[in-house]
Amino acid sequence: RLELKLASEEKQPEIMLEIANVLDRDLGQHDAACEQLEKLYERTGACGLGYAPLYKMYETHENWRQLVDIMLEHAQALLDCGEDDIEAVSTLNQALNIVDDKLHDNAKALEIIEKIRVFDPDNTEIFDRYCASLRVNEAWDKYADTIRAKVGVSVSKKSNNKHLFFELARIQNLALHQSEEAIKTYRMINTSGGNVERNAYFGIATIARNEGNKELYLQTLDQVLKLLPPTWGAIFYCHMAEVADEMENAPQVATYYRSARMLDANNVNASESLRS
Repeated sequence: RLELKLASEEKQPEIMLEIANVLDRDLGQHDAACEQLEKLYERTGACGLGYAPLYKMYETHENWRQLVDIMLEHAQALLDCGEDDIEAVSTLNQALNIVDDKLHDNAKALEIIEKIRVFDPDNTEIFDRYCASLRVNEAWDKYADTIRAKVGVSVSKKSNNKHLFFELARIQNLALHQSEEAIKTYRMINTSGGNVERNAYFGIATIARNEGNKELYLQTLDQVLKLLPPTWGAIFYCHMAEVADEMENAPQVATYYRSARMLDANNVNASESLRS
């Protein structure tokens, strides 16, 4: 310790490191060694002499949260110093792995992923991991914004990302309680080119049914029937007749049953209802 006090400014960090090594390796005083390395780290910075030995110390003694903290500081220091982004992103990914495997801290994971996405926004694995963290943290607004940003607004993108539109509609309806926005999203799915998705129509129908909007419910089912085999179409028309009956719309009831029989002459429900 006397040698440290007498040493020049530029020599002191090396002596501090040696003192830490002696405390840890020779005397078994791990806490004191860790304290010495933390002082060295504070003095030399996140890219300085103290980073690597303190990293090793934290890792060896499984001080995972402290390890993640200095890794994040190290990554930021690399960027501030104008170093290659690749090393900074690699450090962030390593920190994320520790958070996932050791800390199971979703909020911390989300913080790290957001930093990674700044430098690698098109990484599919990171995007999926980011969405998973948003779901776990129930950050629904941010989750919806993230999906919107991913799919963009061009027709060509819509046809390639329909699964994301379905997810967006689901979140808008169930988590954000924005049923009108969810209906718009479902409709957008089938205006994007490619195959028509009957599940988009079913999504709208479900919302309409839950909200008691029977007119929209029937209109939507009428659209989806064109995508079903005749036998199933007839079954749906019979169901729609029952809904129209609830609305006390007798002419529409008869129309639906006739449509059912046209699709499937063997549909007993339609035939008997028309005879009655």
